[in-house]
Amino acid sequence: MLRPILKYGDTLLQNTAEPVTEITAEVDALARDMIETMYAAPGIGLAAPQVGVMLRLFVIDLSLGRDPKGLIALINPELTGRDGMQLEGEGLLARAFQHEMDHLEGRVFLDRLRGIKRDLIVSRIRKQIRNGRW
Repeated sequence: MLRPILKYGDTLLQNTAEPVTEITAEVDALARDMIETMYAAPGIGLAAPQVGVMLRLFVIDLSLGRDPKGLIALINPELTGRDGMQLEGEGLLARAFQHEMDHLEGRVFLDRLRGIKRDLIVSRIRKQIRNGRW
């Protein structure tokens, strides 16, 4: 089932997700829905808070569904150490891990930007909101 993806400005995206305490049929269904929603978006990653569920779960597939072995679903992921700018994954995978982890911590991409770059993007989003396109 496709789930609506929350957009920047939704206050739910600012909250920290709670750990999954038990893998139930509902959690399994959520993960399957998130995979379907991620592919339909289309995107390479999706965190549960992005679909309005405040649980520590995200899915990633850099292959966009072309390689069945490329799908990664993580429940209660933790960063145990960080060295430099990359995680244990490399390149795009490391960036995807960090981006989805940020969503679990209540951070969005714009929170990492500063200055004029951030201001320009926020200004464009506000304009789209005013025009009913966001």
